Amino acid sequence: MSRGHQHTQPDVSAYIEHCVEILKNSGARITKPRLSVLECLASSRQTLSAAELLKTLQSGRKKSSVDLATIYRILDTFAELGIVHRVGAQGGFVACEHIDCEVAMHVVTHCIGCERNQEVDLPPEIQLAVSTYIKSATRFTPTDHFLQMNGRCSDCVARDKMKAKPR
Repeated sequence: MSRGHQHTQPDVSAYIEHCVEILKNSGARITKPRLSVLECLASSRQTLSAAELLKTLQSGRKKSSVDLATIYRILDTFAELGIVHRVGAQGGFVACEHIDCEVAMHVVTHCIGCERNQEVDLPPEIQLAVSTYIKSATRFTPTDHFLQMNGRCSDCVARDKMKAKPR
């Protein structure tokens, strides 16, 4: 069945290592700003905008002299290589959690309450059904995908229920 991924601390270094390999294989340079952005995204459980990344990088213990334009270029490169996703209406980014698995189609769930994201791998039979439907309904052949569902995570739903209970 489908499974969701969430970053845990040990996954951060594995994610960065894997991303470095992707960068090398694409011919992209491995720079300190790129590594810093990767670390920030991999360590965050929430979507980060370019401005939030800049603030984090400039205020962290390893202060970086990177500027906003550089962060945008880095994020564009990362998105092209499939190691980050653009998520949410505000243009935030999140580290791609499925770079090591072989599932072709994923859905990113985005909690509008706490901004937490989670990737869910779709089983092959659902992937086939979605692709087949798109092809037959629109005569469109997908070559790439990004599926995002906005809603509320179980923690936010539970918190909302607690707030709504009369005392």
